[in-house]
Amino acid sequence: MGDRPNPSDEQAHQSREQIRRNVAEADELERFMLKVIGRLPHYMKRCDIKVEAEGSAEWLSRLGRFWWREREVKGLSRPEVATRMGRDVDNVNLLEFGLAEDVELRADFLQGYANALGEPQIFDRFEEIFPNALGVFQRTK
Repeated sequence: MGDRPNPSDEQAHQSREQIRRNVAEADELERFMLKVIGRLPHYMKRCDIKVEAEGSAEWLSRLGRFWWREREVKGLSRPEVATRMGRDVDNVNLLEFGLAEDVELRADFLQGYANALGEPQIFDRFEEIFPNALGVFQRTK
């Protein structure tokens, strides 16, 4: 009889585990939000570019949605894509949320994303739709 856990002990254990998960998620969110805050000054400059023009905030949003939709079609989560790429999930989030910077708009990153989706030719389709995306920030500073 002493081998069976007391139901209240099990509930307490589950509560502690839930608290640990919540703290971990809060830490992850805080880390991501600090990255977003760090990108806001750069992003605000994008808002000065003509709507839908290459490098504008709207253009970055469309670019991010492209990758978001491709990921969803494949039925993958952002953490799964990041793991397959060997990258931080925050970079995947920032790209998809339209807050990409140089690090996400590099051929190796985007080709890695396409490879993580299991369809390398997605990168070619991306380049057809966004022909000048790579290096856009050097041209629009």
